[in-house]
Amino acid sequence: MQQPSLVESAKRDPEAFGRLFDRYFDLIYRFFWYRCKDRMLSEDLTSETFFKALRQLPHFEGGDEDFLPWLYTIARNTLVDRMRKKQEEPVEIVENDLRTENPYHQVELRMDVWMLLSQLSEQQRQVVQLRFIDDMPVKEIADMIGKSESATKSILYRALKQLKEAGAEGGLGS
Repeated sequence: MQQPSLVESAKRDPEAFGRLFDRYFDLIYRFFWYRCKDRMLSEDLTSETFFKALRQLPHFEGGDEDFLPWLYTIARNTLVDRMRKKQEEPVEIVENDLRTENPYHQVELRMDVWMLLSQLSEQQRQVVQLRFIDDMPVKEIADMIGKSESATKSILYRALKQLKEAGAEGGLGS
């Protein structure tokens, strides 16, 4: 019999959530540190992110491989919410934030993804970010950029096709 995933275990066992916390704490802390450059604020936002994740975990339907992207989405939203509360401009999340020394092997992949994204037009990059990073429905994206749903889908399709071709050329598709 197959053992349940760590995420599934964490839904029932706080100790398993502790393992998720230990596994991803450094990544989420660095996410905030590179944007805020404030240790106390980064710690506070990291704690808040994991608290929100714990609270929403029963509603999470993905597997272990989906947990980190979901956690980053919570982190990003937490940062934006905090900046709104302070009535400050939201911190712009820029591509260079991920180009830092990091012992995790995922950093190289993220850098490659950011390099690929930088080859897209501004509109394509915006649509890809809104759809896959912000998890926004196509209809909302279309409304936001002032295009029809079909035009937005076309932009997304062309962007993904370009990313796939560029990724295959760079060895990411293998």
